[in-house]
Amino acid sequence: MTLAAFTALRATLQTQRAQVESARNGLEGSRGDLEATKTALLARLNQFNAKVRSLSPGTRWEPLLPKAFNVSEGMGRVIRPLDDLADVWTRYDADVAPVNLPGGYFIDDFTDQLAALKLLYTATSSAAVALRLARGKRNGTQEKIHNVLRQYHSRSRIPTKLLPSSSIFKTLPLPVPRSPFPASMPASINPATGETVAVHAFLDDARLDVALNRAAAAARCPEPGGPGGPLQRSSEHRGC
Repeated sequence: MTLAAFTALRATLQTQRAQVESARNGLEGSRGDLEATKTALLARLNQFNAKVRSLSPGTRWEPLLPKAFNVSEGMGRVIRPLDDLADVWTRYDADVAPVNLPGGYFIDDFTDQLAALKLLYTATSSAAVALRLARGKRNGTQEKIHNVLRQYHSRSRIPTKLLPSSSIFKTLPLPVPRSPFPASMPASINPATGETVAVHAFLDDARLDVALNRAAAAARCPEPGGPGGPLQRSSEHRGC
């Protein structure tokens, strides 16, 4: 892989990171709106039940009143009692008298809010899918970078390429995990001792950026010294 291709891959990863954050924000926003709407509708359900019990106690309407749900429950356990409430409310308005809840809230207001809740469930599901897709693309790019860094690190530390005392050798980027979760890394060389050691690391933005920047800088500035010889920089390497 060329330096230009590597730089483009890094830019792609940075873009995909931003896309993951945007998708995560979208999902969190949808979830917040969903929870707020469920809470509001639960309050209206309780208000309706209380009003009908006060207006028509001991009548056939009491057994028809839907039971309250828990806002932490899934879509099925939330939508069903709300659909039942819409049906009972419509029938009560037609058979007895229109029910007016606090704030001038009528059946039409309830049905509009219930429709909005159903749309929010759809939006939240779509946002979750969008986040999974964004993460998948980002992880695919991280996989490519992981392989590039492993190859670069492995080839660059061959004795015929760089000396252990080389300034470039000492700054070789360690391979990074493929995913944002803890991972056991392949063996690497401790530049101070020359010993092979196991590396355990998290892939966070700072660690990956350091690795990418070091790899790009080293690719631009090849080591002028040869194996066993003095490490002297020529004029063309002094800016590296």
